[in-house]
Amino acid sequence: MCDEYSVYEATLGDGMAGRTLTLERVRQLNSRTYFYEMLKDNPSLREVKPGVEDEFLVNAIDHHIHAFPDFVPRSQDMLQIAVEASRAKMRAIAFKDHWHLTAGAAYLVQRQIDEMVLDGRLEHRVEVYGGLGLNLGINPEAVRVALQYPNFKCIWFPTFKSYGWARFAGLNPSEDEYVRLVDADGKVRPEVREVMQLASEAGVAIALGHTDVEELLPLAALAAELGVPARISVLPDRLESAADRETYAAAEAIGMEEA
Repeated sequence: MCDEYSVYEATLGDGMAGRTLTLERVRQLNSRTYFYEMLKDNPSLREVKPGVEDEFLVNAIDHHIHAFPDFVPRSQDMLQIAVEASRAKMRAIAFKDHWHLTAGAAYLVQRQIDEMVLDGRLEHRVEVYGGLGLNLGINPEAVRVALQYPNFKCIWFPTFKSYGWARFAGLNPSEDEYVRLVDADGKVRPEVREVMQLASEAGVAIALGHTDVEELLPLAALAAELGVPARISVLPDRLESAADRETYAAAEAIGMEEA
């Protein structure tokens, strides 16, 4: 699970929440008046009304949706989201779980959407997909089995159990508690390579998870070598140093897609 409190505790003495966010900034973001101050400073936000995004959703694909049921509360379940996506005339959606397989549930949701299109309750059919989250560890056999499920489209590398994420957050992670993808010498671990090879053979995508730039570049290079469609979950505005930004740029240059 997300361990923001551990991040806070680990860095409290330095006045930092993680490696980049100050405690003062955290207090500002959590202030009861923050939203109203933001509206005051950015009056153009008041022009954003429900429906303003409709034209951009036609034929859109969203491959990173968290829905209920999940290990934390979510505002909508998979079927509710799929129905709304159909009404918005989206092309496809994919449901992500940090820990488990979603392809089976996606198949059932697709069956319901197809039935609603057939009987006229919906005009448009959205394609519904799922995949497998690897927060519980890099297990090639689990991936091999999951790939046999219908509606499987993506493998998500670790997020809140990622060694790279914990390192970025300043948690001094141990390999007993977090999932490491790349060794200290920059070599992608054998089980990770095997999973990426399976993805390449099956023609499914890999999301590189919540990691840091030290893991990102070797993963990106291997994905390009194997021809695996991959996406980056490290945002540019969270890169701390010139070296980090150079590494990120190198990953983009070999074909990775930004989250």
